[in-house]
Amino acid sequence: QVVEEIGKANISLICSDSTGNTRLGRRKVNEDYPTILDTGDCVHHIHNTMKDISKLPEFQNMLSLLKKTNAYFSKSTFSSTVLKDARETAEVAGGGLIKIGKTRFGMHWTSAVVLRHCFPFIKDLMDSGKAKPQDKNVCELFDSRQDLRTFEDEMEIYIEILSPLAHSLWSLESPETNAADVFIFWLAITSTLKDPFAKKSSKLGITETLKKKVTSIINQRYKAFIDESPTDIYFTAFFLDPRKDLIHSRLQFRE
Repeated sequence: QVVEEIGKANISLICSDSTGNTRLGRRKVNEDYPTILDTGDCVHHIHNTMKDISKLPEFQNMLSLLKKTNAYFSKSTFSSTVLKDARETAEVAGGGLIKIGKTRFGMHWTSAVVLRHCFPFIKDLMDSGKAKPQDKNVCELFDSRQDLRTFEDEMEIYIEILSPLAHSLWSLESPETNAADVFIFWLAITSTLKDPFAKKSSKLGITETLKKKVTSIINQRYKAFIDESPTDIYFTAFFLDPRKDLIHSRLQFRE
């Protein structure tokens, strides 16, 4: 009914996330109107990829402590003010810590990046007793040099792995994005992770087990969205995009 009201000639595609009902709805519209392409939500799919990685057991302890630390400074007016003053004194740009929502996994990455910048000041506040969180696990974290080092290492690994996904997610939210960009950014994600994952010994200490888990998630999500796309719109758009030849020629020139 909606299609008829708007006019099928005015609709080029239908897009939604990939839950069972919405995917079925897209398929039925495409069956009734073959000129209306059936496409998934590229941003939602990358978001779900970040969710899958964030749920790996290797990151659970770090993310739990990250949330609790951020929650404390968001609730304690005194501690957040002291942290702000410390950052301003050191001329560190940026805002304060970011509280993590339950469903926005891009915020997990952003929150980790912000905490990394604030971490030296938080350690000083904890050591001086100016910050006094009630959570036992957070207190124990800052009381143990070894636990702190482990936490920071895990946070660095998390930031490194999710960086290409977070940047791609935000870029694809642009109104200037086209179907070719979706394929290009998936290539960018895989190529960005290729170098640190190809080395047997990572400077960040990424284990082979974690590499395999992340690689499996990326491959499964890529296959589900790109290879199994109902219309193969993303690769086709990339193939027809004139920018592709320009990028290729520049790469050849550099070589």
